[in-house]
Amino acid sequence: MRRIENTWLSARRKEVLEGERSCLYDSAKQEWHFCHHPALGVFQGTLYAMWSNGPCGEDEPGQRVQYAFSSDGSNWSEPQILCPAWMGKKGYEVVLTAAGFYACEDQLNAYISSYEYETYEVQADRLGRTRLGANCIDPKLYVLTSRDGIHWSEPQDLSLPMSAVGGPRKLRSGRLLIEGNWAHAWTDDPKGLTGWTLSGFCPDNVDMNEPPRDDPSFFWKVSERLGIDAHLCEGSFVEGKDGTLHMLYRSYTPWLWQSDSYDGGESWTFPEKTDFPDGNSKFCMRKLPDGRWIYVGNPGPDRARCPLVISVSEDDGWTFDTHYQIETEMVPVRFPGFAKGGIYGYPNVAIDGGFLYIIYSVWKEDMIVQRISLDRL
Repeated sequence: MRRIENTWLSARRKEVLEGERSCLYDSAKQEWHFCHHPALGVFQGTLYAMWSNGPCGEDEPGQRVQYAFSSDGSNWSEPQILCPAWMGKKGYEVVLTAAGFYACEDQLNAYISSYEYETYEVQADRLGRTRLGANCIDPKLYVLTSRDGIHWSEPQDLSLPMSAVGGPRKLRSGRLLIEGNWAHAWTDDPKGLTGWTLSGFCPDNVDMNEPPRDDPSFFWKVSERLGIDAHLCEGSFVEGKDGTLHMLYRSYTPWLWQSDSYDGGESWTFPEKTDFPDGNSKFCMRKLPDGRWIYVGNPGPDRARCPLVISVSEDDGWTFDTHYQIETEMVPVRFPGFAKGGIYGYPNVAIDGGFLYIIYSVWKEDMIVQRISLDRL
């Protein structure tokens, strides 16, 4: 398997590129102080953003999904609740996480993941910050639909036991693929509402002692059961000219791992370590209108999630060797909360009207969008 590369560590030129910056959610002005898992989408000339929103820390019971929209990419609406959390089976509210958007000709879909906790005991992170709840169970993926981006349907259960990390992406064949952790989902329904099938790099004959699922607890078990010397999650892919899918994974090590699919996401090769550096964070791979591929993430080997970088590949997504730093300042965290580590995290991308839009969280508190002309890349 040929492995995708990034030359960040050896590159001499790392240009600083400043875009137009918009703050969609300023936690200092809001009652709730956690924002993360952002995503962007475009529908009928309007840009949409969604993100997870909680009181203090990451993935607390009652975490909901908010959204905002903009007709010009510069002036944004006030944050609104896209989907509030509901009561789970164990007497606590579920945890909702934003996945992403998918736009059909006459309809905008918003995908949201949910799960609850097996036990509601106080858990502490490595800095002693606490959260109520441990061990994710009952993951589900929902879709909300809208004809105007303002009025939304009730959540529809897609019968997928997964915590998606992105909205559907259309392949060359027209098939839709949703990125997950160890597992992904595909459908040939052009509206993205039916026929979803789960697949991944964990073979069906591996005994997991429980039904397979894809959530923030189970992906650790998959890697350990397969003997992988890492914990693979939060994939994002490049599609080659021949239709091969190259899925890269965060690994909780300084390097991304890679698994390939030669059948449109129906099966995946056993993952292998790459020499693509990573600062232990979710990242985003996207194709530009001119055919080049970009990576947006934190390629630094430490876990500070700074700087935030765009890396560009000129050779069909194999070698990312042109680098732009779009966030470099080591700003301080402002509010306490469980697992609030890393500065510029979890970027997601949309392309519209000659501009690249990048959304990301700052210390999992504020939600920022940068608007960059494609001519500058």
